[in-house]
Amino acid sequence: SDMLLFLYKKDGINLAQGILDARNGTQVAFPVVSSTMQGSGYFPKPLGRPLCREGDAECLAHGNGIGLAGLCTSGWEIRYLNTPEDVLRKACDMLVGDGNNLKFSPPTGGVAPLKLMQNRSIQGFEFVTPVDDLQEFFPINADPPVLDCENELDDCTQNIGQIGARYAHYPGWHQPFLFSWMHIDKSVWEGLSEGQRLAIKFAAGHSVSKSHTTTESMQCQALRQMIDFNENTSQLNRDGSER
Repeated sequence: SDMLLFLYKKDGINLAQGILDARNGTQVAFPVVSSTMQGSGYFPKPLGRPLCREGDAECLAHGNGIGLAGLCTSGWEIRYLNTPEDVLRKACDMLVGDGNNLKFSPPTGGVAPLKLMQNRSIQGFEFVTPVDDLQEFFPINADPPVLDCENELDDCTQNIGQIGARYAHYPGWHQPFLFSWMHIDKSVWEGLSEGQRLAIKFAAGHSVSKSHTTTESMQCQALRQMIDFNENTSQLNRDGSER
């Protein structure tokens, strides 16, 4: 919401255009789609102070969390896409220097992070929004199922919280929210009438507002489904015992 205010009420779009023009850009650009806040990952321990249920001693024992330095020196291997990996790797190098032992596992086509978590190949992974997470990591009705239940390492619950990564952290390191911009060649843009330009910008602004509202409105329902799915479900410790 703050970025929307900056772009449309504080001349942010013109500022971005001015930067393009100063670099001899040949295009006109403006946002056309926006989505809600994204997250940065599911991890075995909380990075900041976790939101704990009353009486959850294990959660409360983490206090204010391990912090970014704790993540950088955790020795975990996490599945990350290139851009957030680059951002996080550089931040860790700056913060802890040679103490940085965080490892990254590149995404593998056709292999769900959930399965890698169940097989103990990784200890955490990035995430996007509750809607994406519900579809990708809580495939309750998946057919065929994501997990191979014949593998003794799999608990087959389709539930990432049960295999260690119970703490979600937000916002995302590299992309706290999404704005997609349309680029139009200046030669084409300048060939349009003033009325046509205004109509295009009006439609683009309406699309940004509507897409942001639509994606935001879907998140709570998806989060509610994930919470309900976890209700009265035991979690697994790293040694396989239940809690």
